[in-house]
Amino acid sequence: MVKSLQINLFSMSEPRVRMCFPNLRELSKVTTANLSIFKVKVYTIPNLLNKWEEVVEDLSKKGMNISISSLLTENYMDRTRDALNTESPYSCRLDDDIFMSSHVWDYLLGSLSKLEDPT
Repeated sequence: MVKSLQINLFSMSEPRVRMCFPNLRELSKVTTANLSIFKVKVYTIPNLLNKWEEVVEDLSKKGMNISISSLLTENYMDRTRDALNTESPYSCRLDDDIFMSSHVWDYLLGSLSKLEDPT
């Protein structure tokens, strides 16, 4: 059975938020099978919420499981604690200064089962 991954994206700075959107669009290009393995939880601050709502709606229509956290805080530890509170057995943090191609995401998502391999 394929385990799921929660990807936590922390977007706290207006000048850097524009880097998040192409990154998520690249993530949306993964294979259909891998698209069902993960969910994205966006953590942002209230003044950036309107920038995120349209992007999240667009990516949701394309089949991505993505949501904006109801915990809209600038407190690092509060965001981190909330991100760790997930039903997914695996979790990763995606900062707004990291960019990965869909090929890298496909490899990572396709390799999740190897984390359970005892050898």
